Amino acid sequence: MYKHLGKSSRFNMSVCESVKFIDKKDHNKALKFLDQALELFPNNKEAKFYKIAILVEQYQENSSEDIMQTISDLLDSFIKEKKNEHMLFYFRGILELYKQEYMNALRDFDKVNILFIIYIGNKLL
Repeated sequence: MYKHLGKSSRFNMSVCESVKFIDKKDHNKALKFLDQALELFPNNKEAKFYKIAILVEQYQENSSEDIMQTISDLLDSFIKEKKNEHMLFYFRGILELYKQEYMNALRDFDKVNILFIIYIGNKLL
């Protein structure tokens, strides 16, 4: 669709298209565009966050075990890349609550608190 544009521009267009479909609650189309964006830049944090958020919303709507596993796999691989990203632990904590794994959720939420304090501290320095 945007073949004439450079790689970064195609990435930005794909993310924008995805956001448009997120607003329309068309998760499948939004995920399609995010997957296109992630093909261009597989380690992009913004696109991965959007994808996880959409999948969590899909899970809330239909409680599919496949979606749950996909979210879990994405979060685990993303956490390996970004060990100090507090929002990843927040999302995983939410996922653990859905799975009724309350101790795991608590561990993740504790990690969110610690990482967020470090994040704020670094911003103040």
